[in-house]
Amino acid sequence: MKITRLLSVLLATSISFSAMAGGFQTTDLVQDVAPVDAPALSTRLQALGLTPAQAQERIARLSPAEQQQLNADLERAPAAGMSGRTTAAWVVALGVGAYFYFTYR
Repeated sequence: MKITRLLSVLLATSISFSAMAGGFQTTDLVQDVAPVDAPALSTRLQALGLTPAQAQERIARLSPAEQQQLNADLERAPAAGMSGRTTAAWVVALGVGAYFYFTYR
């Protein structure tokens, strides 16, 4: 009897959680996106190693929202591709892995 009660409570709880997932409003999907300065974005992509033609082609494929996101991501990206902490974590992880590999093989 206790198992049946427990299962019924779990089922009722899971149903209520799925009902609470809810929907979204149309206003959530519509966003006002400010236009991005495409020549400046192209120059930034060229500084990362793309040719002018490749930069223009990639920018032309993006929607205005995607251009805005790319512009924001380029501003937040670390200069070397990884932060110092990430690099240090990889070096430590590789060192520990090498230690265990060579010690216990």
